Amino acid sequence: MLKIAREETAEALQTKDEYEKHLLPMFKEKQRHCDPYEKRIRKLEQRLNDVYPLGQRNINNNTDASGLKVIVYKAEDSGDVEGTKAHVSGLEHMDEEG
Repeated sequence: MLKIAREETAEALQTKDEYEKHLLPMFKEKQRHCDPYEKRIRKLEQRLNDVYPLGQRNINNNTDASGLKVIVYKAEDSGDVEGTKAHVSGLEHMDEEG
């Protein structure tokens, strides 16, 4: 009985290792596909931090440092379960880098 369990365990471990070898190249390819997007997100986050320093935001007056209108609403009013959110409205579109 113990011998059978040992053989089945060894077979399961071998199958797991083969599956890992199969998944690893797929994962690396997906990561290579995501890398440019992550880099773009970091650039945009830095740009936002540069343009909208935290101390210059003024949500109480419904405008931010750039003068864009900020609309604040609560989850109870919208049925949203995530809490208070702010929406910034303006005409500037996000630019695409190639």
